[in-house]
Amino acid sequence: MPPRPKSAGIKFADPNQESTVNSKPASRTHSARKKTHKEVPHEIIQHPLTANEQILFEACRKGDIDTVYDQLWKGTDVNRKFPHTGNTPLSIACQCGHTRIVSLLIEFGAEIKVKDDYGVTPIHWASNYDDPKLINTLLEKGDLGLSELSLKDSFGSTPLHFASVRNKANTVKLLLRAGSNPFITNNDSRKPSEVTTDSDIRDILIG
Repeated sequence: MPPRPKSAGIKFADPNQESTVNSKPASRTHSARKKTHKEVPHEIIQHPLTANEQILFEACRKGDIDTVYDQLWKGTDVNRKFPHTGNTPLSIACQCGHTRIVSLLIEFGAEIKVKDDYGVTPIHWASNYDDPKLINTLLEKGDLGLSELSLKDSFGSTPLHFASVRNKANTVKLLLRAGSNPFITNNDSRKPSEVTTDSDIRDILIG
């Protein structure tokens, strides 16, 4: 079992910030698309979260690494999907940019290639940040290749779209070096270079 990590240096979320446990992928380039039960079979039968699962999700959101460790040590399901969104604890930690919690969850067996109900993977969420360590942790420990980096969410966006629309230059460069295709278009027929507002990033993407 992995040793308990030190809690020093953990960045706790603003307590007034809205929870992202139920968050859906959002981008000014996305077009909404209605989901069906056929596309999301596990929505047909929903099982409520246990108390420990709720605690784990909330700790991943807040950046409370000690509570995350305690729950994982107790055997709380590291790959539990949140009802109606399909978010896993790893998805939430990536959404919030908690790199050390991401590493801890992976040590306890978190699935890195998992999709939520909107087709979003942890590497999509992590691409919202300019954190090389977070991106590299997922790339290396998840053995993510071209197929994973080319995955589109329900709105047709790849991780490179996520990084580009938020003007995250370091992440754009990392994803390109890892093999991301800058010419894939989303559901609005826009490439990553067409969703960024940063001219330098646009030049990098165009090549």
